[in-house]
Amino acid sequence: MAVDAPAARRGALTPRTKAYYGDLLDRIILPTFGKAKMSAIQPAQVRRWYGGVAIPYRRCRRPSRTGCSERS
Repeated sequence: MAVDAPAARRGALTPRTKAYYGDLLDRIILPTFGKAKMSAIQPAQVRRWYGGVAIPYRRCRRPSRTGCSERS
């Protein structure tokens, strides 16, 4: 998915960063929220989603696409 953000339109993001953000959208955000409008997503939904996503990475120094590349 292409990242369409103000910084991206100004060219402030490198192609690698844009690709990384697109990958995060495709793998982590869109499977949960899909085509929901931002105004329809409730803070409690985001907290539940973030808790499920962030917990596995809290023990990582450098999270990667395949998991922890280095344990702390």
